[in-house]
Amino acid sequence: MYLITKHVLAAIAVILLGLFVWLMVSPAKFEIYVTDSEFYCHHPLYSEWCFRVHPREINRIEHNLGYGHEPNATIVMVLNNNQRYQVCMTYGYSRKRLYEALKSANPHIRLPENINRFSH
Repeated sequence: MYLITKHVLAAIAVILLGLFVWLMVSPAKFEIYVTDSEFYCHHPLYSEWCFRVHPREINRIEHNLGYGHEPNATIVMVLNNNQRYQVCMTYGYSRKRLYEALKSANPHIRLPENINRFSH
């Protein structure tokens, strides 16, 4: 039993070391920002949360709450042409500051009344 435990722990250590080395050589990072000419979001793992649009092309931001086998809250950006992009919620950025920057870049954008409320 001791020999099996020793090999399992060694395998875990090798996997963790490999993960550490991979993270060091490919420092992918989450990035989101708004300028007068660009709303940009890059997620290192999920391409569906990566986009680059002009803020004036944005019609509205929606907070949605869906129910499946468990509740699922999403932030959806809807463009003037009805194209939709999901905005990442898993990183610690300020939604309040993001919405203020979007409103500054596009005064006609419709934003949720409450940045912390989601509805279905």
